[in-house]
Amino acid sequence: MAYCGIKCYYRINCLVRTTTQSNHHKNLHSQFLKALIVETLVPVFLMHFPAAIAYLSCFLNMSSEVYGNILTMSIALFPAVDPLPTMIIVSSYRNAILKFVANPFKNFDFIQKLVEAIKIHVDADDTEMDVL
Repeated sequence: MAYCGIKCYYRINCLVRTTTQSNHHKNLHSQFLKALIVETLVPVFLMHFPAAIAYLSCFLNMSSEVYGNILTMSIALFPAVDPLPTMIIVSSYRNAILKFVANPFKNFDFIQKLVEAIKIHVDADDTEMDVL
């Protein structure tokens, strides 16, 4: 698996360098390739290695609750950690996230407007009931 992965990495890099596409497209392609490689390594370290250690410890009669707990925690962390490499490595995603986090009050401006609109609507309903 590692041999095929390394061979594919070098082959794709060679193809990207020889194409006549824009630098932006080449840069984006290399970012996605790096993100794909890291996303391939995440399950290896969070699922396969802990499971292998837990199984080997059972086979070698050295099992412990700790191995099972580590396996359970790493499997539980996997869905939360798996998308992070793409969000961090790809610059467009990273910039969007940083912009969202940097301006927390601007991002929720539409919620404030929605609450005000609902409040105006409720106040109007209350005045109509008072008239009746």
